[in-house]
Amino acid sequence: MAPVLVAAYLACGPPTKSRGIMDVTQYQRANNLHQITPNYVAPLVLKCWVSTRNAANRTTTKKTTYYVWFFGYVKLLPFDREQTEVDLPDNA
Repeated sequence: MAPVLVAAYLACGPPTKSRGIMDVTQYQRANNLHQITPNYVAPLVLKCWVSTRNAANRTTTKKTTYYVWFFGYVKLLPFDREQTEVDLPDNA
């Protein structure tokens, strides 16, 4: 039984890469979420990110959010990841 479930899960990869990306993009537009085009992570899982630069303290913050897609149903997961990087001076 387990091999059948694994095969079914892995078979969801190609539809996630095509239709899942389109559905998550439509979900973002409908909810006024301004993020980069979704990227495939795993079958049924996509991620999006937005990057913000703070010139005052020379940092760039990248916030990544994750979505579950299930054949038309899109759910924004209740967690995200935020990463801050210090920008190096031009002459470094």
